[in-house]
Amino acid sequence: MRKRLMLVAGVAMLAAGCLAGCSLLHSHEFGAWIPEPVGCEEPSVFVRTCECGEREEITLPARGHVLVTVAEVEATCTQAGSTEHEICAVCGEAITPAEEIAAYGHTPVTVAAVEATCTQAGATECEICAVCGETLTPAEEIAAYGHSWSLMTHTPALHFVRCDACGVIEEREHTWQGNACTVCGYEGGGSEGLSYEEGEDGLVVTGRGKSEDLALVIPAYYQGKAVVSVAERAFYRDAALVSVAIAGEGCAIGKEAFRYCTQLKSVSFAAGGKVGEYAFAGCDLIGTLVLPAGTQLSLGSFYACGGLTDVFLPADISEIAPWAFAECHALTHAIQEGGSGVVTLGNYAFFRCYALEEVNFLAGVCVWGDYAFTDCTALANVAYTSDIITYLGGGVLEGTAFFDAASNRTAEGALYLGNILLSVPQQTSGVFSVREGTRMLACRAFSDCTALTAVELPDSVTQMGAYAFYGCTSLVEIALPDAITRIECGTFADCTALERVDLPAALQVIEGYAFHSCAALNEIALPEGLVRIGDYAFENCASLTALVMPASLSEIGIRAFFDCDRLTSVQFVGASRWHLYENEFTTYYRSKTIDGTMTAREIAYDLTQTYTDFIWIKVS
Repeated sequence: MRKRLMLVAGVAMLAAGCLAGCSLLHSHEFGAWIPEPVGCEEPSVFVRTCECGEREEITLPARGHVLVTVAEVEATCTQAGSTEHEICAVCGEAITPAEEIAAYGHTPVTVAAVEATCTQAGATECEICAVCGETLTPAEEIAAYGHSWSLMTHTPALHFVRCDACGVIEEREHTWQGNACTVCGYEGGGSEGLSYEEGEDGLVVTGRGKSEDLALVIPAYYQGKAVVSVAERAFYRDAALVSVAIAGEGCAIGKEAFRYCTQLKSVSFAAGGKVGEYAFAGCDLIGTLVLPAGTQLSLGSFYACGGLTDVFLPADISEIAPWAFAECHALTHAIQEGGSGVVTLGNYAFFRCYALEEVNFLAGVCVWGDYAFTDCTALANVAYTSDIITYLGGGVLEGTAFFDAASNRTAEGALYLGNILLSVPQQTSGVFSVREGTRMLACRAFSDCTALTAVELPDSVTQMGAYAFYGCTSLVEIALPDAITRIECGTFADCTALERVDLPAALQVIEGYAFHSCAALNEIALPEGLVRIGDYAFENCASLTALVMPASLSEIGIRAFFDCDRLTSVQFVGASRWHLYENEFTTYYRSKTIDGTMTAREIAYDLTQTYTDFIWIKVS
C-alpha cells in the first residue's frame, strides 16, 4: 500500500514539473482590444485574446447617449410629416419620440379653358392643386384652327390679304401671268406692249414697242418689277404721242427721251424723278407743267418748249439747271410752292423767255448764273436779297424790263442790286467811282467800256466777277481793294492799255485769262501768299519784262506766260523743285529744279518758250 501511494505521489510531482516547464517556455501575444456590444447606458467591456486562448478584459464606465436633434418634416398634400425629436447619434435610440403630422390633401383649383386661335392651340378646362401644382383632372388640347384669308387690297408691287377671324394682314408678291396677277387679278397698269430691258436697279423702258397708245402711261411696276427709268431717246421724235404719265416715284427720264415729240401736250410725273438733259426739249405743245416733290432738272430739260406758259416748281427744288427753260418764248409764270426755295440758277436757265412776267423765288437765290434771264423782256419786277448772293453772272438781267428801266439806275446809269454793282453802261467814259458800301462787282460789270480810263474801288469790295473789266481798252491803271483774295477768269482780259495793277496783299489766286492780252502791262508785283496762277493768265502780255515769283506759289497753269516775248527776268523766291505735266490728266512729268544755278533769264525762257504747254506743280 505504501509503495502504491509513493508511486502516485511521484507521478503527480512529475506532472507538476512538466506543467511548470511549459509556463516557462510560452509568451502571450494579445490582439487588439475589441469592445463587446453593449448599450450606451451599460459599462463598456473591451476584450483581447492570445492565440493560445488566454483572454484579458477591462471594464469602463457607461459612456451615455450622444443626443442630436432631428428637424421637423413638413407634411405635404400626399405625404405625412413628423415633429422635431431627439435621437442618439451612436445607437440611434429615440430619446424624445417624433409625432406624426398627417398629410393635409390637395387643394383643387379650376384652370379656365384657353381658346384656340388661328395659329395657337387651346385647351379645355382642368383642375390642379393650388399648393403642389399636380394636375388633378387633365386638360384636353384644342387644335389651332388656321387663318381664314380674304383679299383686301393691292398695290403695283404686291397685294394684301386679311384673316377674317383674327384680322392679321399679310403682304404677298403678285403671281404674274403676263401683266396680271393670277391671285388678286390686279393688272399692272401702264400702256400695253412697251419694250423693257433689265437695268441695275429695275426695268428700263426702252421704247414704244408694240404699244399704239397716244396717251402713254409708264407704269410703276411691270410684272412685279419696278420701272426705274425711261431710256435715252426712248421716244425721240415720236410724232403720235399726245400725253405722258409716269407713275413710278423716282423714275428717271433719260437724255432726250421725249425730245421733239411735237404733239405732246401733257406731262405728269410721280415724285422724286430726275428729268434728263433735253428730255422734253422742243415739245412745243406742252402748256402747263407741274413738277412734283423731289424733281431734279438737268441741262435743257424743257429747252425750247415754245408753248409752255406756266411752270410750277416743288418746294424742295433748290437748283434750276442751266438752259432748263431757255427759249420757252411763251412762258409767263415760274412759280415755286412757298417761294424763295431755289438757291442756284444755272447759266441761261430762262434765257429768252420773252413773256416771263412773274418769278417768285428770286429772294432766296445765292447763285445767279450767266445770262439766266437775258432777253426776258417782260420781266419788270426782280426780288433779290443782295447780302446772300455769292455769284452774279454776266448779262444775267440784260434785256429785261427791270434792266432797262431808268428808274432802277443811278445818275451815272449804273445798276445796283443792293450792295452789288450789276452793270454800268458801255458808253461810260473817264473815271468811274463805285459807290461806298459796294460788296461785289458782278460778272462783266464794266465789260467793253472802251472809253473808261480809271475806276475807283472802295475798300468794301471783296469780290469781282469774271470778265468784270473785259475789253476796257482805255483803262490804264487800277488799284484793287485789300480784301480781294482772287482775280476771276478774264477779269482784265483785253485791257490793252492797262499798264499797272496794284494787287492786294491778301491775293491767293489769279484765275485763267485774268490778264490775257494786256499788251501794255509792264509792271506787276505778285504778293507773298499767292498760291496759283491759272491757264493763259498772262498770255500775250507783250510788255512784261520782269517778275518775282513768291515762295508761296505752288501752281502755274498752261501757257500762263506764253507770248510774253519781253519777259527776260523771272526769279523764284527760295529754292524749289517743280513737276511739269503736259496736262492735268497726265501722270507723266518732267522735273525742274530752280535754285541758284539758274539765271533769271533761263527761268524766263523756260516759262515763255520751252515749257509753256506744261502745268507747273511745286513739290518742294
